[in-house]
Parts: sequence; C-alpha cells; structure tokens
Amino acid sequence: MVTRARGSAERVGMDLGSSGHEHGATPPPSQRTGAGAAAQQKGPVATAPTVLVVDDHEVNRELLCHLLTHEGFRVLTAGDGEEALETLRGADIDLVLLDVMMPRMDGFEVCRVVRTEMKRLDLPIIFITAYGDQEARRRGKAVGGDDFLTRPVDREELLARARSLIRTKAWHDAQAEERARLAGALEETQEQLLRLERLATLGTLAAGVGHELGNLATVLGSTVLFLEEDLAAGRSVEEHLSILQSIAGHLKSHARHLLDAGRPGASEPVVVDLRDVARQVASMLEISGRAKACRIRLDLPDAPVRLRARPVQLEQVLVNLVVNASDAVRDARREDGTIEIRLRETGGEVILEVEDNGCGIPPEHLEAIRETYFTTKPPDRGTGLGVPVAIRIVEAHGGTLEYESEVGHGTVARVRLPAGT
Repeated sequence: MVTRARGSAERVGMDLGSSGHEHGATPPPSQRTGAGAAAQQKGPVATAPTVLVVDDHEVNRELLCHLLTHEGFRVLTAGDGEEALETLRGADIDLVLLDVMMPRMDGFEVCRVVRTEMKRLDLPIIFITAYGDQEARRRGKAVGGDDFLTRPVDREELLARARSLIRTKAWHDAQAEERARLAGALEETQEQLLRLERLATLGTLAAGVGHELGNLATVLGSTVLFLEEDLAAGRSVEEHLSILQSIAGHLKSHARHLLDAGRPGASEPVVVDLRDVARQVASMLEISGRAKACRIRLDLPDAPVRLRARPVQLEQVLVNLVVNASDAVRDARREDGTIEIRLRETGGEVILEVEDNGCGIPPEHLEAIRETYFTTKPPDRGTGLGVPVAIRIVEAHGGTLEYESEVGHGTVARVRLPAGT
C-alpha cells in the first residue's frame, strides 16, 4: 500500500505538468473503472504527464491513482499484464508503474515485451514490489526496468523518481522530434539540390539542341529555296521532300528530348540502350562547346546494352561526368586532351566509364568530391553538386559510382549498374 511521509511535505510543481492545486481533487472510482480507463481531472489534460498504473489489486491501483492525480498527473490503470500491453498500444504513456507479481503475465514479462517486441526503449518503467531482494532487482534490470520501489511505497520518493524519469523521457522525445524535423529538412534540401542540378543539366542539353535547331533551320531554308526553284522549272522535288521529312523527324526528336528533360518529377523507368545515351550526350556536349577543350571518343559495343532505367537521369549522370572530365583536361592545358566514354556488359552488370587525361584528383580529395558543395573549381564553373547528385541517381538505380585517379595523368569515373530489362 502507499504510505504518506510524516509531516506536511511541500509539493513541488513539475516542468512537465501542473501541481495538484491546479488539477483539483481525485475523481470518483466510477470514472476509472476497467483496464486502461483514464482518471478524470480538471484542467488541460494535454499538459499533464500520463502514468500507467499496472497492478492486479484494485486497492493498490486506487491508492496510486489518488496520489498521482492529486499531484497533477493523468492516470490510466490496468489490472494485469495483457491489459497493460493493450493500453500501451493505444495510448501515449510517459511512465509505467508496474507491479511484479501478477497472474498470467508478471511484471518482468510485461517489461520484456515492451522493450523487445514493442521496441519502446524510451518508456520509463518503475517496478513496484513487496520483494526487495537483489535477485528481483537483477531480473528487473535484465529485462529493461529503469527503477525499483518497494512496498510500502514512500510518497515523496515515488513522486521524485517519477518526475525525474518523465523529465528525461520528455528530453529524449524532444530530441527525437528535432532529429525527425532535421531529417525532413535534409531530405527537402536534397530534393532541391537535385532540381537545381537537373536544371543545370537541362541548360547544357538545351544549348546543344539550340545549336542543332540552328543547323536544321539553315538546311530547311536552303531546301525550301531549292524546292521553289525546282517546282518553277518543273523538275522533280522528291529529294527535297525527303530532306524535309528528315528535318521534321529531327525536330520531333529534339522536341521530345527537351520535354523529357524538362518534365518535373522523375521519368518512369523504361528499357534503355545505354549506347544511345552515350551518343546523345557526347553529341550535345560537342555541339554546345562544353567539351571544346578536348576530343570525345566513344568505345561502344556492337550489341545493344539494355537496362531498365530513367533515361533523363542517366543523361544527367553522364553529362556531369563528362563535364568534370572536360574541366580537368582544360586545367591540365593539354594539347592532346581526350575523353573516352567506354561501355561494356559483363558478369550481370553494365559498366560505364569516363576516362580523361587531365590533371587528376589529389588522393585527399577522392572522398571529399562525394560531399555536397565540395569543389575545387571557381564559382562560375562549379557548384559542388554534380558528383553527389550523380551518386544519388546511380544508387537509386541500384548501382555504384567509383573513381580512380592519378595526379598529372588523369581520372577514370566508373559507373556500375545492374544489367537486364
């Protein structure tokens, strides 16, 4: 049973609750009947810590309930272990006062289930028992109990320990909420970085397409001029019509490519021939002048290299790798600057390599380049986003991105992706 300490002890208000004066008197038993029933109280319930009292003796439950509600706690009760677990699954509990000796499921087993099966490692549990022996305490600690109180329970000791454990839980809860908030903010920031890098890639590809459209416009104008002359002279115009049809096909292809690259959100995975991606990127970077400091060579197999992927994202990865290689070649000031894009399929995986004979990456930077915002380039040439975004895209496709480099000789960026459709 609960005993009251001699004398008139002062009640100290808690940070995580209100004093007994603010919550009024103990509610009648009729408001607390049944396992898991809440003890009613006056005042704002949301600010009061919730304690679950688990004991198979009703008189013990009533005494603890009276004491705790008088001190500003909200109290739920359970008559045995199974009812306690049911209450814990459906209520937000700040502290459990748990009797050890109960029928069917004792307090030790309840605590074990809470810790190992329900994964409630943060929930404070105080065992209350008539046995003060070391073996009981050892068993309680072994299953994850936080503290022990021996009957008859001292009122002041119970309140002090309860308040201390609840403050600790509140601190851990606040830390968990802050970690969750920061994780959400980090995910949102990463999504913004992906969008920014994608826009940069789109700008590079658009420059290439713009150059191509200019060439097509020139061909179109000349073809129309020749078409008019041949029509006026009564000559055949089939060749001119064939050229116009080819121009229309190129325009449609470029338009589709820009629409796919600029569409918000990730494109759906489709079966891609990675040779087409390599050719497209190499052509666009050469046309746009982004790789003008070097020559791009393609080493592609004769057979298709197919995999299921998001083609726009694969283009984004390859653009980043080739642009970085081009910058390395330019920094090395080599007259024979070369970038080679190699592709092969072996052992159930597709290997895409971008090798340059540029300045190389210092060993101390090989890991740092994987970090967001790390760059050795001037602000007008680098953001520190290309490699981290490429890594994220490759990993989202189930692959890896690795680097080999030697200062003064060049770098190999190697993408490994699972093969197959």
